[in-house]
Amino acid sequence: MRHSYYLITILIFLSCKEPKTKYIIYKSIQKQDLQGTWSQTPTGSPTFKLDETQLYFLEEEPGQKLPYSILGDSIYFQFENYTSAYKIQMMEGDSMRFITEQSQTTYFKIPE
Repeated sequence: MRHSYYLITILIFLSCKEPKTKYIIYKSIQKQDLQGTWSQTPTGSPTFKLDETQLYFLEEEPGQKLPYSILGDSIYFQFENYTSAYKIQMMEGDSMRFITEQSQTTYFKIPE
């Protein structure tokens, strides 16, 4: 009988313990969440900046800007001769993923 109490106590303790698996929580896409400066690493140099209508490159081609639009869960960048589309996953903690069939890239928002 005493062993049963110990077993029940251990089971209750283990059921209350936080799971070790970290879950990613996706947020809905809001244009104002996209606005700001983004980097490919949490503490790295800025890669690009988004305002209400334009993407500004900050590393590879400083000064180049592209118009963009949001439709559903995707972002579309209008280059001179073509349009590039990415599915967006907004994650908690001011990070997002751009996803295509071939790749996915995570970006981290840099506090202003």
